Amino acid sequence: MGGSNYWSDVRARGTDLWLWLGDNMYMDGTDMNAKRMAYNAARDEEGYVEMGPVKVGEKIPVMATWDDHDCCSDNDGNEFPCLAESQEEFVKHFSVPASDPIHQDHLGYRLGVYNSRMFLKPGTDENGIHAIMLDARSGRDPTYSYHGACRGADTQMLSEQQWVWLENELSLESEVKIIASGIQVLPPTDQTKGRSEFCSDDSHSGGHTSTFADSIAEVGEDAEWYGTSYETWAEIPKERLKLLGLVQKSINEGKTKVVVFVSGDQHWAELMAKKMPESEKFGPSQTLYEVTASGIPRHFNYDIVNSNRLRDRSCDTEGSGPYNQACVFPFRYQGATYEDCTTTGSNVAWCSTKTDSTNSHMSGYWGNCDSRENELAQKTFSDSTKTCTLSDYHICYALGNYGFIDVDFENKEVKMGIKTPTEDEQAFHTISY
Repeated sequence: MGGSNYWSDVRARGTDLWLWLGDNMYMDGTDMNAKRMAYNAARDEEGYVEMGPVKVGEKIPVMATWDDHDCCSDNDGNEFPCLAESQEEFVKHFSVPASDPIHQDHLGYRLGVYNSRMFLKPGTDENGIHAIMLDARSGRDPTYSYHGACRGADTQMLSEQQWVWLENELSLESEVKIIASGIQVLPPTDQTKGRSEFCSDDSHSGGHTSTFADSIAEVGEDAEWYGTSYETWAEIPKERLKLLGLVQKSINEGKTKVVVFVSGDQHWAELMAKKMPESEKFGPSQTLYEVTASGIPRHFNYDIVNSNRLRDRSCDTEGSGPYNQACVFPFRYQGATYEDCTTTGSNVAWCSTKTDSTNSHMSGYWGNCDSRENELAQKTFSDSTKTCTLSDYHICYALGNYGFIDVDFENKEVKMGIKTPTEDEQAFHTISY
């Protein structure tokens, strides 16, 4: 990023903390010397040295987790044979002190780079922001058979040790929790694939249980909820249910007001919101949020489906199914231009879900609009032009992007967003709590 305004833009925001979300460098394989050299090259990059978090005399605190291309190899998990050695390189790169249990010299050393920090509300001794960095690699079982033996209903995303740690973290009180994951959390399971393709499908553990389908249903989704074919937590529905449910429970027990997931991995950026249904186990319904920001730089000019992507107005699919499609505005229909749902030609308010290059409605792509009171989006803004999937909140081919979360404790607002410095554009969602 030498010569760009990426890091200077990050600094201009008055950034208090920078989160590395994985793929912090790209070097697949078991050659630790090659990984070390890749870390060094990333750390020595000119623009990073001049204006990044390591700038001499003006350092920005950082927290970090890893993903496949810095931890292991493409899409690897606990089957990677050099996890401990790779963790040592991670520790060296981020100057993790020996007082941290992820450091190899710590008496309580543990495998896995998960970590957390609690930040006080300014001028008080009250817990404000709780940053939790998950490790979705070191404990993860194979998600597809070409990575290793499938475990069916027993497939894990996190190790048992990390789950115990996470449950304890979620029991701590804070006004806002930011939970980082190398891979996305909220996109639904891609059910265009055959179920048996997933290692987490019950067919791989005898077929006497139905945890795969049951877990999808328990988060309020079915085959009409669409997700990316790339890596996400939804490849292991039982583990995704556990994570989302524990977070829902944490809110309901008064441990936090707002939870925002932050993720990387994908070669695009997007904003998301998901309403968890009421649950006997996890309590009343709660809305969870996510910002995906990746990468530095990255071009991925493709439409990507995601039924949990943020929507200003929601609709069903041609008059049926869940209200999980995004209305596209403006759209032109029968000579008129619409900026909101319309009853033109119908006794029910509807909108277009796909338009052509002139913003004209495309026949066959429409849905009946949901009630405004059911919308998850609160206050939104986007002037982003480098977008895909006809969404203001899916940024796919900007020269670079970063995510941001601003917390206003006085007004009880959280602003989650994406900035593209080269274009000087942004998209954000402000949540009141």
